[in-house]
Amino acid sequence: MPVVLQARLDKVAEAGLPIWISELDVQESDVNTRANRYENLVRLFFAHEAVEGLLLWGFWDGAHWCSDCVLAEGSSVTVRDSLLKPDAHRQEMQGLPTESCSSQ
Repeated sequence: MPVVLQARLDKVAEAGLPIWISELDVQESDVNTRANRYENLVRLFFAHEAVEGLLLWGFWDGAHWCSDCVLAEGSSVTVRDSLLKPDAHRQEMQGLPTESCSSQ
């Protein structure tokens, strides 16, 4: 699937417009599998030059419609500063082989 997503991002990027990934959810009951899939997708998206941002439906179990899609559970949630700086993340992630992404 990463190769397909990469090809689709490349195709959409041909329009010359910024790409925003919108309303991303990964529905998976196993929290470790879910975390790995989210990580692989975010790495793939932010490694692409045309991707400027990512919008999640939600990330916290206290305010998400899908309990199998959350990234954080409990009453205390802290967002890492690096997650708020996509350009820094993009520079860090560029050059990773697409084989590092697990299939969806």
